[in-house]
Amino acid sequence: MIYLGKLLEKDDLHVFIYSGATLVDPYSITYTMFDCTQGKQEIIRQTINSKPMKFDTGSYFVPIKLDPKVFRIGRHLIRWSVMEIAGGSVQQATNDFAITRPPYFSGEFCNMKYPSSTMAYK
Repeated sequence: MIYLGKLLEKDDLHVFIYSGATLVDPYSITYTMFDCTQGKQEIIRQTINSKPMKFDTGSYFVPIKLDPKVFRIGRHLIRWSVMEIAGGSVQQATNDFAITRPPYFSGEFCNMKYPSSTMAYK
């Protein structure tokens, strides 16, 4: 789940770069995010041509915190721009994702059970 205020990790927004069936590192890779919550695609300025973080060969993710001052709850896009070799053409791919409310607002932890007895600690 991608929620507002979360520090994104490698399992959240990621991309894998392949040459044939093999993961490879490109010459360059950047991303730009778009806010689609108001019915149009608005570029989130803090992400224009940002560099993703590598976590394995050909595997990259977005290492940012979804700060509520910048991001809104709702639909977003991420556009990956990849240049495989120096001087090569830039290839782009776009992924759709949603930012939701933080878990403590969505009721995710409402089913927690607390012990019925208490214990004194010294």
